Amino acid sequence: AAIAAFAQHHGALTPVLDWTKSIYVAAFFAFAGFPLRPFCDAKQSGNVVLWGLRPSAFDRAATLNPNQFSFRVVPATMPYNRRLIAQQGVFTFVKPVQDLITLAQRQSDRDSTTYLYRVAIPASEVRHAQTHLNRMNINYATLYPDYVGACKHAELVVRNEEYEGGDSNPRANLLG
Repeated sequence: AAIAAFAQHHGALTPVLDWTKSIYVAAFFAFAGFPLRPFCDAKQSGNVVLWGLRPSAFDRAATLNPNQFSFRVVPATMPYNRRLIAQQGVFTFVKPVQDLITLAQRQSDRDSTTYLYRVAIPASEVRHAQTHLNRMNINYATLYPDYVGACKHAELVVRNEEYEGGDSNPRANLLG
């Protein structure tokens, strides 16, 4: 399971889903799909969705229904993976491989237990959210503590002065 978790974290298709223990890290990744652009009016339509998981509910349901599915949380025990540590990552392993939302809904219909939480945030808040997450030091540079993260963070800083706090010279923010 640890190998599958490592592969999943790096984009491979596996029966493992990656999660974070931090609502702020989850928000960062949810909003990361909306690039900040200096010319963007931030009137995105729709919502950005965060999903929360109740592992204890899944554990109990898997114990009561062992022939239907199995569920387990795979701890992130890879001390050499700096990204995983920074992102406070954990993994879930579900068998058979299926849509976790559908599985949670089906189980919830049977036993009236909440398995997943869904939080919808208006996509129009992308600029505000990304700016504040950055001010909390939750950004590409800290969550991807390598060259890739540094480059992605630098690109956002150069392209969007608001991201770093509104300095009229965004490159000054990048250089400190």
